[in-house]
Parts: sequence; C-alpha cells; structure tokens
Amino acid sequence: MNVVGALVKQEMRKILLPALFTGIFFAFMGGVTGMMFLELDDPDRSQWAARMIYESMADLVAVSMTCCLGFTFTRDYFSFYRTDAFSRKLAFYRKLPVTDREIVAARYLVFLISLLPMALCYFAALYLPVRMEQLATGTEFIQAAVLWLGMSLAGGAGFLYLELGVSGKAYLLLNAVVMGVMLAAVIALNLGGLHLVGGSLSLVRRCGIWPSLAGVAAGAAIALLVARATVRRLAVRDLF
Repeated sequence: MNVVGALVKQEMRKILLPALFTGIFFAFMGGVTGMMFLELDDPDRSQWAARMIYESMADLVAVSMTCCLGFTFTRDYFSFYRTDAFSRKLAFYRKLPVTDREIVAARYLVFLISLLPMALCYFAALYLPVRMEQLATGTEFIQAAVLWLGMSLAGGAGFLYLELGVSGKAYLLLNAVVMGVMLAAVIALNLGGLHLVGGSLSLVRRCGIWPSLAGVAAGAAIALLVARATVRRLAVRDLF
C-alpha cells in the first residue's frame, strides 16, 4: 500500500492546477447539458424528427461527460497520440520495484479522487437550469445523479483500460470507435422511446433510491472486473 500511496501522491501533485481548469470545464458542460434538457420541452420541437435528434444530442453529451468525470485533463490527454505519454510512463514504472497490480490500483485511486469533485462541478451546474424550471426536486435529481455515477465508474474503467492497455495511436482510434458506438446506441435507444436523461429522472420518481443503488453497485462491479482485466493486459503488454 505504501507503493500505491507514493504513486498516487506523485500523480496528485501533477494534476492540481489542471484539475481546477477541468472542474471549470465540467461545470460549463453541466450547464450546457441542463439547457439542452430544458429545450426538450420547447413546443417548437414538437415534430418527431426534430425532437428525436435533439434528445439524442442531449443524451450523447450527458453520457460522454459522465464517462469522463473521473479524468483530469492534463497536457498528456491533448498529446498522447503523438507522444505516447501513458506508455512512456508505464515504461518508467517498470524500471521501479512496482507491480502491475500496484500501478492499476494507484491509477484507480487517482480516478476516484478526481471523480467526486468533477461530478459535483458537473451535476451542480446541470441542476441549476433544471431546478429553475422545476423539472425535478432536489431529491429526485440527487438520486438520478447517483444513478449516473454508476455509469461514470463503468465508463471510466473502460477508458482506463485503453489508457493503460494500448498505444497512444490505438487509444485515439479506439476513442473514435467508442464515440461512434455511443452515438449509435443513443440513437437506437431514442428510436425505441428510451431517453437516458429524462428516463433516469422518471425511473427514480417511480422507484426511489433503489435504481441509484443498483446503478452504483453495477458500475462498481464492472469497474472491478475491468481493473482485473487491466492487470492481466499489463502483464502481457510489450512497451518496447
């Protein structure tokens, strides 16, 4: 645990200032998501095609932001496809008496430490326009936000697998593939009448806290499984 703690401290010292700007970004995107959600009640968007497109856009933004909440956007995230920064960091760690399990554990701890303040920035800003229009009570919104945190855990774990498991160029390509799959899934769900943003609020209104607890439990279980897969991937990955 001392090794894991040392790795976490090293990472946290590097991300303090980037975390501030990342939090501002998530707060801005939370407000944008909230305004998009308000627009869904606009009578001018009563036509089926226009409403479906707008609902799909709102859901895609919400899902994309939620899956990224545990990440602090340092300069590495803007240049990894050229510098392969994450692979170089792993190569450095392999020169130290650090196991693959400790590397993954430290990265997950940094992810979880980042997740809480970023989620607060995002969901607090999202809540403001929703509350102004009285579209949800505070309790309903918190329950829905907790439900979405399950997606943050599962989606973030997937991105951590890519970050640690593939090269920078492959990471960029797979990110594009993931975004394409997410877009296709959101459109398919909306065509089927399932709207993620509005649907999550409707679900907690009907069922209370139980969907939120189930969502977090499922997200945590998926994250644990992906963490184990990430350790196995690191064990066979050639960085040279």
